[in-house]
Amino acid sequence: MIFVNGFVHCDPHPGSVLVRKGPDTAEAEIVLLDHELYQALTEEFRLDHCHLWQSLIWTDTEKVKKYCQHLGAGDFHPLLACMLMARSWNLVNRGISQAPVTATEKLRSATTRPPASPRSASSSPKCHARCCSSSRPMT
Repeated sequence: MIFVNGFVHCDPHPGSVLVRKGPDTAEAEIVLLDHELYQALTEEFRLDHCHLWQSLIWTDTEKVKKYCQHLGAGDFHPLLACMLMARSWNLVNRGISQAPVTATEKLRSATTRPPASPRSASSSPKCHARCCSSSRPMT
């Protein structure tokens, strides 16, 4: 949905995804549920996002920097790359296929949660990122 059509399901959790046997084949079929929260990406953002993932996979750090900056990360391109890959910057630079996920990385990703930051509806930020085709309040 993201790479081909430019749509992002904004509430991805296990309750929003169903895996079933295809109606005409024995192949697994992924069915997305809860279609209330979608965001449409601009074509420019979608393509930059695709190029960023290609750069990460091919370990092209110059292009990683370029496309992270196109996506608004500025000088924080190492941080964005690490967040997307869930790996350290050293491993992103070496190539993610060059080292297996360590037990420490598995534990860290399984136990680390972002801090909760409750907001009132009146203080809800608007999305002004160039990825969005609208600037609706995010709830």
